Amino acid sequence: MQKTFLCLNKNKNIIPTDVKEFDAWLDKMPEKLSVSVGPFKNQRSIQQNKAYFKLAVEIIADSLGYEKDEIHSALAETFLGFEEKNVNGVNIRKRISTADLKTDEFSKYFQRIQIWASGMNIIIPDPEKVN
Repeated sequence: MQKTFLCLNKNKNIIPTDVKEFDAWLDKMPEKLSVSVGPFKNQRSIQQNKAYFKLAVEIIADSLGYEKDEIHSALAETFLGFEEKNVNGVNIRKRISTADLKTDEFSKYFQRIQIWASGMNIIIPDPEKVN
């Protein structure tokens, strides 16, 4: 079981921001743990997600005559791809979710969609320029 916690680096001491949740999780863990540390990056924002579905997905769906969920899946498959995992000897292929993107990754994803759509004369406005 893997979990990500937001922590602060205070004089080379790693301090979780939610100590109770962190302690409860540690109580369930074995003695030996593998720990990864990296800089914090924000997950995609609610505003980014709203703009993506309202602008990119809706405009493309309306322009091409598809349902929004079909366009969302097709865009994610095309521009994010899949991750493959081996579970008990079986290879599983799962589409990468937009929910897993960081804010900067989501911005790049949106820009790639804008460029792709423009090739079909579908204009996706920049989210910042729309009220």
